[in-house]
Amino acid sequence: MTSRRTEADDADRQRMCQPGVTTTQRWRRDRMHRAAARLAGTALVGLLASCGDDPVDPGSVAAVVVQPDSVSLTYGQTVQLAASVRDASGKDLTGRTVAWLSLSPGVATVSATGLVTGVSWGRMQIRATVEQRSATALVVVGDAGPQDFAVTDAQFTQGVQAANGSLPLILQGNPAVLNVLVQAKQPPTTPMQLVLRLFDGGGGLVRADTVTMSGTGSNAPSYLAPSAQFLV
Repeated sequence: MTSRRTEADDADRQRMCQPGVTTTQRWRRDRMHRAAARLAGTALVGLLASCGDDPVDPGSVAAVVVQPDSVSLTYGQTVQLAASVRDASGKDLTGRTVAWLSLSPGVATVSATGLVTGVSWGRMQIRATVEQRSATALVVVGDAGPQDFAVTDAQFTQGVQAANGSLPLILQGNPAVLNVLVQAKQPPTTPMQLVLRLFDGGGGLVRADTVTMSGTGSNAPSYLAPSAQFLV
């Protein structure tokens, strides 16, 4: 392919580089010159290069930016992501369709609108794609933060004999149940387990037991609905 430059080309360049001619108009004219050059088997210097402009269609997508670019959430929690689409000059483009994709759906999912939902513990990425351009956001899914719990009271009451007739300990000659009240500043989303250890006067362990709380705790526990019961 040979390189050729005619007087008509020079005149066209001078005309298109005049103030008031937009980059879009130059780009369209430049595309016409390049197409004509390919048909003629020659290589023409582009109009945009001659005018000092970036030879990229100002309407094309040059970059995608996901915000926020990193998020942390817990199981079941949701976070909204947004994607900005920009041209070569950094100007925001509107009206473009964003395709969202979760690279690890087992850790977190994403909706068609960019809403991320935590599924299980782990680290993964969410990808946003617009016209062959893409960007990702880091997503970290973990356990809920530490909760504030306190055993506010525990009380022995007369118990009911188990169906098999076995009662390990007797309180003053009667079957006994230990009712426990647990106060939770922020109730957990999953049931908790409580561990009971009973020691004799010498400090020896005489009984150990574990039960699952009947509820998730509250700010005002009551013996009308104990948080947990141990049959002792």
